Amino acid sequence: MALLPGWLRFVAAVFFLLLALVYTISPIDLIPDLFGPLGWVDDIALWVGVVALECALFFKDKKGTGPDKEPPDEPEQPAGGSPLS
Repeated sequence: MALLPGWLRFVAAVFFLLLALVYTISPIDLIPDLFGPLGWVDDIALWVGVVALECALFFKDKKGTGPDKEPPDEPEQPAGGSPLS
């Protein structure tokens, strides 16, 4: 998802938020909510995953490396020098 343009990242983020909301409200669950707090585990795990995805889509590292940035190039070796020296 790192290569998506800004508007498409926004659409993807809203789509995943809506899916998570529908899953949370839906009576059909991986672990039914009838089991009390145990039934909330899958809902909480889903929201943790969605928040992590949203952070990956929108926030960048202060170093300038993030989902949209390529890692910095390795420094060039001096001519005739050994890469181990």
